Amino acid sequence: MNTKNVLSMFNTMVDENIVYIYHGEFNFTMVDTLLTDVKRELTQFGANRSTQKKTYKVLVESLENAYRHSVNHAPPKPGKQEGIFILSRNTNGYSLIVGNPIQNTEVEELTNKIEEINSLNPEGLKEKYKTIIQTATISDKGGAGLGLTVMAIKSGNKLQYNFDDYKDDTNFFTLEINISE
Repeated sequence: MNTKNVLSMFNTMVDENIVYIYHGEFNFTMVDTLLTDVKRELTQFGANRSTQKKTYKVLVESLENAYRHSVNHAPPKPGKQEGIFILSRNTNGYSLIVGNPIQNTEVEELTNKIEEINSLNPEGLKEKYKTIIQTATISDKGGAGLGLTVMAIKSGNKLQYNFDDYKDDTNFFTLEINISE
């Protein structure tokens, strides 16, 4: 990397109103640190209390998903659950983007889950949430399948997502959640 790349990164961060950005390992300690840092940043940015709570709840769910579901052999550090997290300010509130490698075999199922969630209205999302709570079992990854539904409920917006070919048998999954003030 050279100094011109740093300036380019800086300009992008300014132009895109980046509040917080992180690239690295998602583990319990780092997730806790990110949550603390973002809570402080939202307060400093003057976000109203309601927006802070919604953003924090969506952040908790998205970082837990990245921690639980990231392929744990992501280069360059084998054995680490690596990813990226970006929080930016937009005209309507905040945009939260989380990205991490996942197995190619998980793309179709994840696409179907997100598309189902995006097809539901607020009442349908609440019903789905209740159904999951009543019938869910904890998976081998430690979740009950609530995360995406909670993000859609709390944000009040559709989940935007993308899959890009990554390395070997993995895709890089990117999830964007917009949180309106």
